[in-house]
Amino acid sequence: MVKLPVLFTTSCVQKTHGIGFISTLYSKRKSVERLLRRVIIQHQISMFYFLKVDGEVAGYLKLDVDDAQNEEVDPNGLEIERIYLRKSFQHRGLGKQLFEFAEEKGREWSKSVLWLGVWEHNENAKNFYASRGLTRFSEHVFVLGDDRQTDFLLKKALV
Repeated sequence: MVKLPVLFTTSCVQKTHGIGFISTLYSKRKSVERLLRRVIIQHQISMFYFLKVDGEVAGYLKLDVDDAQNEEVDPNGLEIERIYLRKSFQHRGLGKQLFEFAEEKGREWSKSVLWLGVWEHNENAKNFYASRGLTRFSEHVFVLGDDRQTDFLLKKALV
């Protein structure tokens, strides 16, 4: 079992708040827990796990299930929408811990597949996910400003 130090576990928020909401909270990390507790929870579809190292927020993991998933990959799937580590905490094996924690949650919740999207030019991330057993099955285009970008969709069976 992966031991994941967290600031606030299984923080479920409505999809409408999205990543911008959490990023805003995250940037004010001293008040993250207090503010998250104020969120009115209507659907348990997105979970945020904040990783804390030596008393400092190092990063977070966002997991999506059911209607919160960004693509219709598998009705019993678990999407890793975001694994984020602050620069000063990268290359310490923490991303691996977050990924293993996501796998563990997927199995705990009886999910059949774990999947995510990764930017086509992010070689480090693509190599990391390949080393964790994910394989490419599709892609989707998204717009960043005026620029069209492509995410590769990767997945791994959990059963």
